[in-house]
Amino acid sequence: MLGILALAGLVTFVLHFSDIQVFVGKLRRADPLWIAAAALCQAATYLCASAVWWGVLRRAGETRPFLSLLNLALVQLFVNQAVPSGGISGTVMVVRGLQRRGVSAPIAMTALLVAALSYYAAYFMVALLAFILLWDMGDLGTAWKSLSIAFFAVVITLGVTVLALTRSRGRFIPKFVLNWRPAAWLADILKRVHIDMLRDGGVILKRSRSR
Repeated sequence: MLGILALAGLVTFVLHFSDIQVFVGKLRRADPLWIAAAALCQAATYLCASAVWWGVLRRAGETRPFLSLLNLALVQLFVNQAVPSGGISGTVMVVRGLQRRGVSAPIAMTALLVAALSYYAAYFMVALLAFILLWDMGDLGTAWKSLSIAFFAVVITLGVTVLALTRSRGRFIPKFVLNWRPAAWLADILKRVHIDMLRDGGVILKRSRSR
């Protein structure tokens, strides 16, 4: 598995080598303070992802060391980038990682779903804030309005889809998708997800504010 991931990462690096050269060139001309701020924000994403899982696990009575979850957050990001699959590869890796840490499959999947919902909630709130700021500064042109509406529509659709799949226990997943083993495995776990945690808006909002 590690060999496949390393190969995928190498192929991705080679295919995007020209982009990396452009990035390095811009990096050399960038203000170090902005680079430091960007690095801190990026590091915060791993901390927030770990905090979401840790909060759900504690709520379920299956608390695990925060540092162990932070390592898992780093693995998830690498897998999602090295093996593009719409986040499925990283999700499978995280669930498996939580299970290896002694967390039951339903609780692990519940943690991932709460993380996804808090992710969409955080995106929605930040986008709304940006929309308001642009409108207040008078920079909200027609293009920005169209883009904002499209963005809100996508985020809301994704969030509603996740909730629908969860509350329906995966019954709406097309059969041809279930022929893919990881999708079938996730659909099986969806049937055992703790719906009560997903209904607790406080859990999702607290986690989204932490982002």
